[in-house]
Amino acid sequence: MQNTQVISSFYASGGAGNDIRLLILDNTAFVNWSNGHSVSSYYDSGKLTTLSFNLNLPTGTYYLVLDNTFSIISSKQVKVQVGLEWQEYQ
Repeated sequence: MQNTQVISSFYASGGAGNDIRLLILDNTAFVNWSNGHSVSSYYDSGKLTTLSFNLNLPTGTYYLVLDNTFSIISSKQVKVQVGLEWQEYQ
């Protein structure tokens, strides 16, 4: 695959801020994030209620993470749409 593009949108509700954080991480960053370490991400939305975006990614394996760790007490409801577009190598 080449020219890989993630097309996504989300909408969060619940809790005091109606917000969620969306991250796109490679394998190493995902493992480190899972263990509570700070990481560099391919994408970090910050805390938002809604967002649409397109993101070009190099070839690899990625994790789309919905992060609510900043909201210790409140659960959230999140609607997410994700698509992936690419071109085959020729």
